[in-house]
Amino acid sequence: MFSATREGIDVATADITRAELAARIAAFDENVRRRAPAAAIDGDAEALFALLVAPLRARLAGLRELVIVPDRELHSLPFAALFDAKTKRFLIEDVTIRFALTAFVADSSWSRSLTPSLVISDPAAPGWPRLDGSRDEAARIAALHGAAMLSGEDATRVRFAAAAERSALIHFSGHADSDAQHSYGALLLAGAGDSGVFGTTDITRLALAAHPLVVLAACGTFRGDTAHVSGMPSLARAFLIAGARGVVGTMWEIDDDVAGPLFLRFHESLRAGASPAEALREAQLAMLHSADPRLNAPATWAPVALLSSAS
Repeated sequence: MFSATREGIDVATADITRAELAARIAAFDENVRRRAPAAAIDGDAEALFALLVAPLRARLAGLRELVIVPDRELHSLPFAALFDAKTKRFLIEDVTIRFALTAFVADSSWSRSLTPSLVISDPAAPGWPRLDGSRDEAARIAALHGAAMLSGEDATRVRFAAAAERSALIHFSGHADSDAQHSYGALLLAGAGDSGVFGTTDITRLALAAHPLVVLAACGTFRGDTAHVSGMPSLARAFLIAGARGVVGTMWEIDDDVAGPLFLRFHESLRAGASPAEALREAQLAMLHSADPRLNAPATWAPVALLSSAS
């Protein structure tokens, strides 16, 4: 069900039925999402670690990076928040984690340019609230990379598509709409004579010639129908199909006020030379070790993940 770079590690959950595993993951996800008391989260985090990771402890020793090829229900599991009762450490504290569509994954090194960069900030999505907290975050990220920025009413479907196709880094800070029961996902952009809905089909038609890193600071951009054995459809996967080399996204809803610090820290590390996987881990650890209880809760850092391409 998942593998580790260069080791070819595969795990089958023979000791639990698929239905039992799905129920356990769903309960864990719900507790993390609603910021339940630590005791409610820790029990499931330890049980899932014991089931999925502990049997591989000896083979994972010394590995710096774990590449997870998830099957069905595992797509929604925030592996970063699995907790080792023996060492009293979260999995993210011991390894860099990234997801992949297949076991034939690209090397984790990252030498591609991040220029030109594009930042989309708080598009005016009809019927959806404005994301006040995302504006400052997006402006600081744009300044960090010297990026072009489209915000508010200027962030239309047409302008986004044209700018995205020539960008090496794309950061989208806005609303997304997705459904775990159906193969549906869309970024919500400002309407300019159209709906403003930029769905997965629209995304897959983009020609991302620069093979960019895409950062989707929006809700549920990894979410999709887990019944698809060959790979769960999602907004993140659509960008890979269009040519992105990697996509940072979210498994479910993430609060606007805590998303900003996490994604800003990610971009600071990226700008300093870290690979996307390393930068994400550094951002997650910064949140985990923060003195702010809003930031250090797993609900803030656990559902953010990196999905990488196979080339």
